[in-house]
Amino acid sequence: FFIFAYPALTENNLNSILDDSFEGNERIAVDMVKFYSGPNDTGITIFEVIEEKINEKHEGQKIFDDENTYATFFVEPIPPFLEAKNEFTHQVIFRFDAENNESLVYSWFVNIENGEISPIDGDTKNIQQTVDYYD
Repeated sequence: FFIFAYPALTENNLNSILDDSFEGNERIAVDMVKFYSGPNDTGITIFEVIEEKINEKHEGQKIFDDENTYATFFVEPIPPFLEAKNEFTHQVIFRFDAENNESLVYSWFVNIENGEISPIDGDTKNIQQTVDYYD
């Protein structure tokens, strides 16, 4: 008896290289960003758009199989001195690095109490708009 694994099913993806060991409020904040799928909660997620962007940037490469490639989320409560403290509870930053390439960094403010997320910079806003206007 012989089992053949289809290569596309065994390839790594963004999720396979991501350290995703968050708990409690940090887990809630990361999941809010990862699984955000627009104002009507349908369609593509932020995480899927980020993976598409990475694949476009590294077209023709098995970038997620490279041992020098890593991705991580950073989550921190918003410090009291930031104006965003009045509207949001946490800052979530996603960072992707591959050898000899510029990092991709996306950042959001999130409110785990009301489910609101807001992009912090222009690149992140483009990712979120892709999700918001995806058909």
